[in-house]
Amino acid sequence: DFSEAGLGLLSGAFFAGGAASSVVLGRAAERVGAVRALRAASAGSAVLLLAIAGVGRSFGVLVVLMALGGTMNALAQPAANLFLVRAMPVTRMGLAFGIKQSAIPAGGLLGGLAVPTVALTIGWRWAFAAAAGLALAAAPGIPD
Repeated sequence: DFSEAGLGLLSGAFFAGGAASSVVLGRAAERVGAVRALRAASAGSAVLLLAIAGVGRSFGVLVVLMALGGTMNALAQPAANLFLVRAMPVTRMGLAFGIKQSAIPAGGLLGGLAVPTVALTIGWRWAFAAAAGLALAAAPGIPD
């Protein structure tokens, strides 16, 4: 139970966590490799989504979990870029990066669709639990 300003603070915490960790995690993605970094980011995101669904009962806890979620994004973005640079032929790279970048607004669209279909019918926590399931399912599907 928080206001629109609280929602803005949660969103800001996500991006602040990502900004604070992006340099270190970008280097880590290069060091461990794109596939391992993507799998780690997917698994870490699943854990955080489950934590939000399970223990996200206070605003302070949600702020911390959202900031940690931003760190997973800060690991996933450079890892995905590295993966595409190494896996795609140069002639398809523009298309590949266009699809990757369009995933961000598509994720917002899916989040918006989750509100009436999941959150308002069975509860907002189930939307996060379902997203965690998708993240867990995606991790092993990342090709070597």
